[in-house]
Amino acid sequence: GPVRNPEPAGRFLEAAHAQGMRVVAWYVPGFVNPDRDLNWSLAAIRFVSPAGERFDGFGLDIEVTEVADDRLRADRVVELSRRIREAAGPSYPLAAIVPNPLRSPSYWPVFPDRELAAIFDAYLPMTYWTYHVSGADTVHDYVSRAIAEVRRNTRAPGLPIHVIGGIANGAGIAEI
Repeated sequence: GPVRNPEPAGRFLEAAHAQGMRVVAWYVPGFVNPDRDLNWSLAAIRFVSPAGERFDGFGLDIEVTEVADDRLRADRVVELSRRIREAAGPSYPLAAIVPNPLRSPSYWPVFPDRELAAIFDAYLPMTYWTYHVSGADTVHDYVSRAIAEVRRNTRAPGLPIHVIGGIANGAGIAEI
């Protein structure tokens, strides 16, 4: 179903909130079935725990390439994002979890960065630097290039960016 293991998820959400944490739900759409992608995204946004707790935000994890037509996939990403924003409302925090901006040109060759930046409150590029570089200076340069590429692609200088770094046990303290 749209919320995997709702009872433990509710308990987790309640426990996190009791500790003062904010919790963001996320969903990975396939873009093959746009209605299911919307319904499952909204199920996470509208989820309520037994004690009445809700997620504090939602992230759309945009990475699946099952729809082979690049332009159709990009159109579906934008349409799904608009529908989620409309249903969630203008003040509900939404994040776009997006492919690495330094990715191979063959992976998501048509990506609607500007359109998505206008819909979402934050951008979370999956840079996963632990797969690409090591060493504090090299990691700094790689992440800086990724952020600059997001800024260039979105043309949104004030868009909050939270870089997704990669695998924790592959990262040294200086790199982090």
